[in-house]
Amino acid sequence: MVTTIAPLVLDDAAVLGRLHNALWRSTYAGLLPAAVLAARDDASNVHRWQERARAHEESGVSREGGRTLVAHDRAGAPIGWATVGLPRDASPPTPVELWSLYVAAEHHGRGVAQVLVAAALPDAQAAHLWVLVGNERAISFYRKVGFAPDGVTQHDDTVGADDLRMVRGV
Repeated sequence: MVTTIAPLVLDDAAVLGRLHNALWRSTYAGLLPAAVLAARDDASNVHRWQERARAHEESGVSREGGRTLVAHDRAGAPIGWATVGLPRDASPPTPVELWSLYVAAEHHGRGVAQVLVAAALPDAQAAHLWVLVGNERAISFYRKVGFAPDGVTQHDDTVGADDLRMVRGV
């Protein structure tokens, strides 16, 4: 189980950069083109996470304006994260978007994701998110924490797949 939820720091970046890619490859296998998954480079992703962490340590948010909270296991190792920020869509249904939520597979079903959502969106804050169509595990989880599809979808050209919008508190 999680012992701490804390803002992203540079010490988390290397683990999260590699974990991010590993989770993409396992979660989205069969949902995204294999070439998209194969193109994810660990060194480049670690570098992006390091830049994000430096910005967090300076201002509390990434250069893009997102705030990332990291879950750590009892040994202090990062095992997941949630990032929230201003909506990135043209007609957002809420003033806050859950940009990302990931937990290491070996910690699934242990309440880590619920703790991250509660910390990132306290008091069941109204928010929305985009989830990959076909990612039934994620859709089911988001329903459990109060999100529901609002019927809006979009095509993500960067990964060649469709996303479904889910909202809470509107």
